[in-house]
Amino acid sequence: MNGAIASVDHTTFLLTDNEIKKEVFLEFVNSFLNTGEISGMLEKQDRDTAQTEAEKFMVKRGEDTPPAEVLYEGAVNKVMDSLHMVLAFSPANPRFRSRGIQFPSLFTSCSINFFFPWPEEALMETSAYLLSKETI
Repeated sequence: MNGAIASVDHTTFLLTDNEIKKEVFLEFVNSFLNTGEISGMLEKQDRDTAQTEAEKFMVKRGEDTPPAEVLYEGAVNKVMDSLHMVLAFSPANPRFRSRGIQFPSLFTSCSINFFFPWPEEALMETSAYLLSKETI
């Protein structure tokens, strides 16, 4: 974790329902979406490292150093702001409904977009409209 928190850039984590081999993995994703961390993932030494890095980051920015709990919370918030999770699940999957019941944050903590195939007529009209503005 050396320097990782201060230098975190935006990162996307993409997970499709075909990649889920064990349902317990969804428990970790659900926990992260709900709280911003996966309980029990970091040992005390790693948590202390995260707090130290957050403290260095705040000192570098000229801010006062808050208590350790606030530092750790700040580190978690930095990760939450920088990590974007894209969950690509098919409603046709027989497990879709049960996963929504068993892991509610997969739905309540996400923006849901449903993508369906475009009809051929819509594709043709859209392309004709966009190409009509171009000089060829």
